[in-house]
Amino acid sequence: PLDNQPLPQAIESLVNQCRAAGIATAFHVRGERRDLAPPIDLGLYPVAQEGMTNMRKYAQTSSAEVTLDYRDEAQVGLTVQDSGVGTDDPSGGYGLIGVRERVQLIGGRVQIDTAPGEGFCLQVWAPSELSRLNNHA
Repeated sequence: PLDNQPLPQAIESLVNQCRAAGIATAFHVRGERRDLAPPIDLGLYPVAQEGMTNMRKYAQTSSAEVTLDYRDEAQVGLTVQDSGVGTDDPSGGYGLIGVRERVQLIGGRVQIDTAPGEGFCLQVWAPSELSRLNNHA
């Protein structure tokens, strides 16, 4: 799914799809990009994809922000946040269940912050190194 692109470049392609759909989407890479274990990259990309797909389908938003955060050596963070309608049920459907399962498989964690009228924020943290991944298995 990454088409041999680094993760930030692959995520920027997803951001461009949001922009093409009329959502003013900012993309930030915090810290210095570093190579992650392939299972981490391959786990984070579909999480970003699902977060942005949900935003286009459900958020009814005109603006959003996507952040990939490399500042912590032990982990990498991914945030997909919109200023849309939010929800009072953050458990989500099959897509968010899949996000939680994917992130759990790579030893990471998921946090969802949302409320009606308050937008939707999906945050994911995953370990940076394969050795950390193996310790969580």
